[in-house]
Parts: sequence; structure tokens; C-alpha cells
Amino acid sequence: MQFDSEVIGLAKLIDIHLHTHASNSEHSMRTKYRSAIYVDSQQRAQEANAILHDMQAAFSEPLVTRVLPLVEFKSSEPGRRNYFEKNSGNQFCERYIEPKLKKLCDEYTHFIVGSK
Repeated sequence: MQFDSEVIGLAKLIDIHLHTHASNSEHSMRTKYRSAIYVDSQQRAQEANAILHDMQAAFSEPLVTRVLPLVEFKSSEPGRRNYFEKNSGNQFCERYIEPKLKKLCDEYTHFIVGSK
């Protein structure tokens, strides 16, 4: 995913990222599913790290989100693509994905393409 800084700034994008998933918790799947911001330049890395540093004050636990270089993008396996759309009624989606989507829709509606 790429973002257009004319539409949404990096700070707001990081804010949304931090507040819509467990960005300050270590869990058993953290090595497989890390919280990361992938950047395409050293300048963007410095900007993202500064934003994370500033936003840390809003969280009681240390943020585990890392800023990493975007080296290569690997698309997920076909069976995992559009997971929520294909499995919206299952327990995982109800427990983990739906609350994140609700928060996104409730608090960041004006950033969602196609919203009114």
C-alpha cells in the first residue's frame, strides 16, 4: 500500500495504524505478525521514527511498532487474500477484525475512500 501525503499525512496514517491493532503488546505470534511501518527512504524512516517517538506518550506500554526498509513486497497466498470478506462470520474475524474495522469506521471515517 502506498499513501498520498496530499490526502493523508504520515503522522495521521501512523496514528490510525497504532490505534487499530495491538501496537504495544508482545504476543506469541509477534514474530510472524509484526507491527511495522515500511519506508522507501532514509528520510521517511527518520520521519516515521520521530512520529513514533512523539506518539509513545499516548501509550502506557512501549510501542513494538518498528520502522523497516521496504525491500520486497510479497503478496499473501491466494487463499489468504480477502480473508475477512470470505470468512466474516468466523470467530477470528468477529473477535479480532470486526472491532478494528468498527474503530476505523467510527473514528476515521473521513479517511475511508468512498465514505460520505
